[in-house]
Amino acid sequence: MNSYCIVPAQWAATAWRDLLPKIESIRLLALCTRRTDDVEEPSFRQRLRTDIWEIPIVEITWRR
Repeated sequence: MNSYCIVPAQWAATAWRDLLPKIESIRLLALCTRRTDDVEEPSFRQRLRTDIWEIPIVEITWRR
């Protein structure tokens, strides 16, 4: 059994597609709340579609 902590990203769908049938559990470790004021990079700030969003930090356990 493996356990790996990740922050979900756009690549997650591709990276986890083959592992989906092997997932035994997904546990929410934390929920990070971000706000527009937290973002310092102007190019990223311009692409935001909301003022507040949450990022789940999860632990995924799967079998080999």
